[in-house]
Amino acid sequence: MPKKNRLHPLRVRPFRPADEKDCIRMGMRAFSGPGTEDRWRHYLRGNPHLSAGRVLVATRGSARVGMAALLDFRMAVEGRMVPMDGVAAVGVDSLSRQQGVADALLREAIRCSARMRRPLSTLHPFRESFYRKFGYALFEWVQVLTAVRADVQRRTGHRSRHGRDPGVGEGPFVEECCRYLSSTASSPVCIPA
Repeated sequence: MPKKNRLHPLRVRPFRPADEKDCIRMGMRAFSGPGTEDRWRHYLRGNPHLSAGRVLVATRGSARVGMAALLDFRMAVEGRMVPMDGVAAVGVDSLSRQQGVADALLREAIRCSARMRRPLSTLHPFRESFYRKFGYALFEWVQVLTAVRADVQRRTGHRSRHGRDPGVGEGPFVEECCRYLSSTASSPVCIPA
């Protein structure tokens, strides 16, 4: 059960330019990896998937205690592209953890998505059990497409180099196969590296 801070109520509001410094600090502390200040600044200012008003900031009094972003994505559903939110950069100041900050941010993010009529969202959870109470569940959908080499060669006009191990020296052929298969599928085809 989250601890309550009775001194100041928790509020969630859209990001303002004055929030940038604290949001960069929270992002760098919440996420390990190559998160420099410049990289976080670019994330907040220049991210092509992050529209204005789609970063939320949690405050207590004048203190910024958390943030979350709603990225603008699209997803193919039954052959149609539909808008989808990507919940990202959910970070809470280390002194404000276990006080309901992330909970409040997620609830407001869900309300924002509903107002924008975006019924789908995705996220990469730090812990699945936390997000389950918001209706998120692990979902994986793999679409496997099989193609006969001769058929792809006939349709694309591209011949592979025979006599070699599969994949060796066939980069252009594999790319052409992906383009062909993607044009006939409802979702992009990706070949693992």
